Amino acid sequence: MWRAVLLLDSNARYKERIEVLRGLLSELKNKRQFDTSLVESSTITPDEASKFADEIRCTSPQMRGKIVTSRSHVLPLSGKKNLNLLNTPILVLYRDEKPVTVYPHLIGTFHKEIEDGLREITEYGPFGALESRGLLEDPIVKILADDPSLLGSKVKTVAIELATSTGKIDLLMKDDRNIIVVEVETRAGDFAVAQVCRLAAGYCKDNGLSMEKARRILVCRSFEKNVVETARSADVELYKIALTRQA
Repeated sequence: MWRAVLLLDSNARYKERIEVLRGLLSELKNKRQFDTSLVESSTITPDEASKFADEIRCTSPQMRGKIVTSRSHVLPLSGKKNLNLLNTPILVLYRDEKPVTVYPHLIGTFHKEIEDGLREITEYGPFGALESRGLLEDPIVKILADDPSLLGSKVKTVAIELATSTGKIDLLMKDDRNIIVVEVETRAGDFAVAQVCRLAAGYCKDNGLSMEKARRILVCRSFEKNVVETARSADVELYKIALTRQA
């Protein structure tokens, strides 16, 4: 049984986001049969706040990365490791009453907000959306950004972590004919193929471009056995990173 708990303060600075979050939580409940609840900060006792904070800390670091607020990012816990509900709503996901992950979170430089997490879980299901995004992605993105010729002699880097109406593109590139949307994953599954297609569609829509002008590339360290066929049928170029011994 999956459960999603949204913690918020209706009087906080993010109050304009609350109706959108309510709607996304309702969609998740209706489409994926999640048990969902919305908890106002004014109803949370000190003991309950401490319990929520403990459960957030118990989620796997590989799944949610950093969760303590810094100067750069507002995250679920304050610098004193308390719930940071004055500055951000918090979504905690549970499976069989065990906390699995939390939003917002920060893995490397990859920051994911609650809205993105809810949309992905609703569209692709919890297992698809929660495929691990490991710590290798950021270095791989940097290597490709610094040396775009690895993906073709005429390829150039345009932007890193570019926001679109459908999410953030890891790496936007171009060649002499097309824009190139690159998604980087440690281990790629069907969700990653769908993700790069969704991001490309969002970028093209935002910029009035035809999808025929968008190459879609998925770069990974490893992939599930069915991904080659999935990528081929979706017209997504799949690249696997490997070491080659030279001496």
